[in-house]
Amino acid sequence: MNILVTTLGYSWHIVPEILGFTNPMQFPLYAQAEAVQEKISALGLSSVNECWVVTPDITPMLQNEFDALTAWAQHFRFILRVFPCCGVKEFSDERAIRLMRSWIYRIVLHASGLTAEGKLYLSLAGGRKTMSADMQEAANLFGCDKLLHVVAIAQLPEELRRNPKALMIEDFNPVSYKHIPPPS
Repeated sequence: MNILVTTLGYSWHIVPEILGFTNPMQFPLYAQAEAVQEKISALGLSSVNECWVVTPDITPMLQNEFDALTAWAQHFRFILRVFPCCGVKEFSDERAIRLMRSWIYRIVLHASGLTAEGKLYLSLAGGRKTMSADMQEAANLFGCDKLLHVVAIAQLPEELRRNPKALMIEDFNPVSYKHIPPPS
């Protein structure tokens, strides 16, 4: 089994962006972006079977992001597992940051055990900077096959920034995205 573990905050579209990189045949976001296609080929990425999303506790505001992400995943019949860190709603104190760090480490450790015969990719793209730093440290502690990041939504074409939900699900036209810079 191949698993992508990512953190997520208030930008649900980060998950389709990174899956467009790991699973280009299934999610053709970068199909017309030659530089991205070359990078995908050079890295020899294997498609992931599941995406695990690590997040703070799901607040009403965050629920909207997860509703959109869930609709997207259901549309593509893709396995998405969400791991909210119960009790962490804001990162206003050191205790919350430590709890989230511990949760990220636990999820990555569990995924690394399940991918012993497959691939484990970790994404730094979503959530708070502390969450990205913790994901990077989890990669150092437990290992992974690739540590990935995606372009910021501000660098994507205007029509995708205006209406990402419709473009990710119904109206997506990969020809419009020839000049998207590749994830790093």
